[in-house]
Amino acid sequence: MHEFTNKVIILGQPIRILVAPLDWGLGHATRCLPVISALEQAGAAPLLASAGNAGEYLQQERPELPFFELPGYGIRYQSGNMVWNMATQLPGIWRTIQAEHSLLQRLIRQHRIQAVISDNRYGCWSGSVPSVFIGHQLQLQLPFWLSGPVNAVHRRMLRSFSACWIPDVPGAGNLSGALSVPHARLQTRHIGHLSRFTGKAEEQPQGGSFTALALLSGPEPQRSRLEAEVLSQMQSLPGRYIVAGGRAGEVVEWSRGNVYYYSRLGTAALLPLLAKAEVVLCRSGYSSLMDLAALGKRALLIPTPGQTEQLYLAARLEQQGKAVVQQQGQLALGEGLAAAKRLPGLQQQPQCRERLKAAVKELIILAAAD
Repeated sequence: MHEFTNKVIILGQPIRILVAPLDWGLGHATRCLPVISALEQAGAAPLLASAGNAGEYLQQERPELPFFELPGYGIRYQSGNMVWNMATQLPGIWRTIQAEHSLLQRLIRQHRIQAVISDNRYGCWSGSVPSVFIGHQLQLQLPFWLSGPVNAVHRRMLRSFSACWIPDVPGAGNLSGALSVPHARLQTRHIGHLSRFTGKAEEQPQGGSFTALALLSGPEPQRSRLEAEVLSQMQSLPGRYIVAGGRAGEVVEWSRGNVYYYSRLGTAALLPLLAKAEVVLCRSGYSSLMDLAALGKRALLIPTPGQTEQLYLAARLEQQGKAVVQQQGQLALGEGLAAAKRLPGLQQQPQCRERLKAAVKELIILAAAD
């Protein structure tokens, strides 16, 4: 660490590290915020790259940082069969991976990038600089007849990176369960939970102002379908409700009776609303779960239909007695919210921030020596 510190101070040239989250909902972008902060605290100069909603979110949250547009994946969940959804879009996904890989090499040369942190962008690696992959899903949840060959290809793609950072803690009490069990041939490191809300729960006035807050995100058309179902039930229930729509484009806000709707909320505006909600209703995406744990919130989880990762995570938390789970198209919000209020809620594991700091410092030293 002393060698890196001397290099930064004497030469006056902070290590330039590109942070590139996937544009598959907002979760990959939101969980990169603590990574960006950790880079800055360690003396590095972060640059950002993404697309779509994720790109808009990053530019809204950190407008002062350089931003580059990457190819968008444009994933859509037309059916509840995830294998079919992905199989039909696989050629387009592969073209996007190749395009982002080619573009990244140009960005590295043109902007003197010295390391890359990719959150689930499989093309954002380079043989010329250290490249880290952030992901909790090292073991893809698939039907048994697909699991072996697909996971073999998956591991091969991950080996293009210098290391895989797992946003969880090792051993008992982890949040990702079997998803993050590493393969022996992968260079992995647990960096603790990544949440934009870590360490901020105690700063907020707590609970009781709102019955529930619905935090919506994810690919279309499933996001819009869930939004319509949630709104139709909330308006007939007692209490006060907030819906954060997670939509891109024009900002829309309205209130009707007991429901307050925001099409898009930044972190600063969302945090106090989450703190005052008795229950949070959201997808069981991993980034959302890390946010819930950081704030110690009770949750009603609604997995995206057919998304095996979310179904697994939701079922695991339900079995542990930490969350209530309902299925899209079969919501009974009144019953679900009442049941969620009786649970202890999710909790973040200690020392998460120290794990991230240590990983960032190691990457900076690697990039400085490269």
